[in-house]
Amino acid sequence: MFAARQAQRCVLVCVVVSLATTGFAQEIAKPGDEEKAKPPSLAEEMPRIAATEPQDALKTFEVQQGFRLELVASEPMVSDPVDACFDENGRMFVAEMHGYPYSQEPTRLNPKGGGKPDAGIVRLLEDTDGDGRMDRSVVFADKLRWPTSVCCYDGGVFVLAPPTLWWFKDTTGDGKADIRHRVFDGFNRDNVQAVANNMKWGLDHRIYVAGGRNPSVITKDGKELLKLGNIDFSFDPLTETVRPETGGVQFGHSFDDWGNRFVCSNSNHIQHVVVPYEYTSRETWSGPPAIKSIAVEGAAAPVFRRSQAEPWRIVRTRRRVADPKFAGLPPTEKVAIGFFTSATSVTIYRGDAWPEEYRGQAFIGDVGGNLVHRKILEPDGVSFKARRADQNHEFLASTDNWFRPTNFVNAPDGTLYLLDMYRETIEHPYSIPEDIKEHLDLESGSDRGRIYRLVAKNGVRKPVEKLGGHSAKELAKRLASKNAWARETAYRLLWERHDKDNVAEEIHALWESKQAVARVLALHCAATLNRRGLVLHDYLLKAGIEDPHPEVRRIAYQLGQGRTNQIKDPPPETNSRVLFAKAAYPPTGSSGVPLGFEQILFHEDAYVSAVAANSNLAFLLVRGLTNGRHRLNADSHRVLLRAAKTPWFDSVINEICRRSVRDVQGALDHLELNNELRLRIARVARQHVDADYRGGLIVGPVLDKAIDTVKSANSSEKEQILAIGLLAHGGSEHRKFLQDLVEPGQSSAVQSEAVRGVIGFLVEEGDQSWDRKWNSLTLDPLLDKWSTIGPTVRKTIVEELVRSIPRTKVLLKEIKSGRVPARDIDPATRKFLTGHASSEIASAAKELLKPEPTASRKEVLAKYQPALDVAGEVAKGRELFLKKCSICHKVGDQGHLVAPEIVSVVNKSPNDLLIAILDPNREAQPNFTQYTVITKAGKVFTGMIAEETGASLTLRRAEGKQDVIRRADIAELVSSGKSLMPEGFEKDLSPEQIRDIIAFVKSLGVKKPE
Repeated sequence: MFAARQAQRCVLVCVVVSLATTGFAQEIAKPGDEEKAKPPSLAEEMPRIAATEPQDALKTFEVQQGFRLELVASEPMVSDPVDACFDENGRMFVAEMHGYPYSQEPTRLNPKGGGKPDAGIVRLLEDTDGDGRMDRSVVFADKLRWPTSVCCYDGGVFVLAPPTLWWFKDTTGDGKADIRHRVFDGFNRDNVQAVANNMKWGLDHRIYVAGGRNPSVITKDGKELLKLGNIDFSFDPLTETVRPETGGVQFGHSFDDWGNRFVCSNSNHIQHVVVPYEYTSRETWSGPPAIKSIAVEGAAAPVFRRSQAEPWRIVRTRRRVADPKFAGLPPTEKVAIGFFTSATSVTIYRGDAWPEEYRGQAFIGDVGGNLVHRKILEPDGVSFKARRADQNHEFLASTDNWFRPTNFVNAPDGTLYLLDMYRETIEHPYSIPEDIKEHLDLESGSDRGRIYRLVAKNGVRKPVEKLGGHSAKELAKRLASKNAWARETAYRLLWERHDKDNVAEEIHALWESKQAVARVLALHCAATLNRRGLVLHDYLLKAGIEDPHPEVRRIAYQLGQGRTNQIKDPPPETNSRVLFAKAAYPPTGSSGVPLGFEQILFHEDAYVSAVAANSNLAFLLVRGLTNGRHRLNADSHRVLLRAAKTPWFDSVINEICRRSVRDVQGALDHLELNNELRLRIARVARQHVDADYRGGLIVGPVLDKAIDTVKSANSSEKEQILAIGLLAHGGSEHRKFLQDLVEPGQSSAVQSEAVRGVIGFLVEEGDQSWDRKWNSLTLDPLLDKWSTIGPTVRKTIVEELVRSIPRTKVLLKEIKSGRVPARDIDPATRKFLTGHASSEIASAAKELLKPEPTASRKEVLAKYQPALDVAGEVAKGRELFLKKCSICHKVGDQGHLVAPEIVSVVNKSPNDLLIAILDPNREAQPNFTQYTVITKAGKVFTGMIAEETGASLTLRRAEGKQDVIRRADIAELVSSGKSLMPEGFEKDLSPEQIRDIIAFVKSLGVKKPE
């Protein structure tokens, strides 16, 4: 709670500061203001910021906890580093992304192309004299497009350079690759900040890749292997086969010592990948998000930078705040600085050169904020909580705007290396307005870059151990190292050499190690050194699930792959993460839930129960309920509720029904506490019984009770909405009941849910569910009431209709007939329909939703339009606005806030403003339509609906006056279909006067000179 309040206060402070310093706050212009000095030009507002040379760079940093930075390499030895890896001899391979940010070929987001052709490089750096500074720099491979990642394998290096993933190897010893093997193709390059990136070895000897956000089709030798889109992937370096993985966020990801994976996106700086893709990809999956945001301070948390806001960001942010189309931006995006906006490469520190307390902590760069943020991870059920480690400052921050911490690497010496791309600007060109971009050089710094080593207080640099010449037995001993680089490099080399026979004794000895990570590797070695799949012997499986460390037990269940029923008397388990693994890999071949697994099905953790409900455990429970092995009780009832949300549950009920309808009826008798579940089972059972039985015995009581709940004055709105959801599964009489609920005496929430139920009877062609037929007759009772329905319910009707193509066609038909006025379609839906994937729908929508002037307004507009050819007078316009318009519009502290705030329209063109004034009904916003309420006592109220609750609605009219009417008192609610703003301003205002008003409105969007 404290953290949330602190974040809110930080948002408020940043907003106030930005408003005060960048001219966002607007006042009503005073006479003569327009005669003052002109505002500064863009060039004056956006001075360039100079770079800091490498020898002076360390002076710009502030590092906490006594840590210090050491410069390992800088230009010209290295430039544009975005990823790096160390081979078994401590040599560093660096991906240099010189082509950023322009693609060389035309793309959707960069239609002109023109970027540096094949400018990417993989560089080999070496410290030949052991002083901690790189002194040898060789171009290992060049002529690459956007290299984003490097990863060592078999004496060579995988290089991900979209559109291709390569493998390069130097066989001559000169440091330059002479083998160039194309592994995969098809990585999309549309968005430079959404390309695939960051290859990392997993404990299962697969290389995991952040898939990015560009939709891609991975191919090999022209054959399609996998489609990427909101997912990551892994590949086997030996067989070059691919597998989808949960992910699809942005730049960077990292494993901890136990194989837990963490990802990040621009403004969501640390997330945990909880659920494997094999579960989330199932049609049966129903559960919490597979990727969980775990930052205690929130996703776009506050950051404490030391650098100034870049001038161009200030200008762009000011424009966004003033532009109505950006109104939906979160508060953190409405200020130039102060929050995570460009988080990159969340990395878990796993070395042995720092104090023990730092092991397992997360480090995240923010390239826009010129800082490195630190998080402390704490177990939280199946997942983690990540809390800020450094209060009111960052672990590392620079005053240099060019400092761009793009990535981190756990190094052979046990420290953490920091890659600094060192660029003047980091941003996608598409996201910068063209006129601002003219004053920037987005390629500035492509010849610069730095790599730093983070050294702990009193830390002594350790020599780099060269593992390449070690024997298999020597490598096996390194599996117990506290330094993850040494441990996992040895693990990789053993697997690459395929040498399992000579290390059995050493691997067995790992079970005596006090290091749990060593015992984890012992399990993985036993399962994977044969390189033919995961096979864990029963005695190792038993040792694993009896291990005192929960992560060892979790991995044992994972590697056991459902064979734990072969272990006699497995120990009871309470750790949520271990139970999650048990749920994901349950035993098979049983007629009921195996002993020791009931606790998983009945677990309170949403992730544990969700995986269990999507595994075969819930199936075994349902089967056990019917064959007498299990009894229905409160726990199993809860499991059934969760399982009932999965599509496969229907097939289970079908199987039961085929054997005995009585079993279904018996289950229904025991499930009286939850009508939703009873109805779900009853719906499936219907097809197995005769009509009389179907209509009365099973479904009838459930639906009758739902009607009583809706009618009861004692029912809460939530209870009514749940009951309406049940009635949506009923017959024609229940449809009529729902239609009658759409009336002003009901809350908009109840009406909206009833609308969803009614339209739910409109099913697509080919769906013969029950007695429903596809036609538009079900809509008639709703559309006949259109003028008496409030804007919220109207919007619900439209939203439900555009969910499918047949329903959308019905909506367009009704718009064409005039029964649904085109002006009542909100802007977001207009945009969706006119850009619809169906060309037929898009074409019809463009024609039907094209705003046309009303006949009576054409002549008026033609008369007033020529006046806009001459500039208006702001001072006169201000006076006229306050006299004629402030009755409904507010600007500054004058006027009344009835209609939209004027600041929301200042970016409209003068011609658009003229139309809005003289033809207000052409594009009237649905929420500013005028309504009339007639009460049961005969009173009449008029205005726009300003607020709706379950008990009342509020009408607001001119001068801000408003009336609150109880829903119980409403006899009739009717919409005029017209904007609250009246027509006829031409009777009181000449063309020149309206031109002056428009000039005043436009002046409100101009930054006042200081």
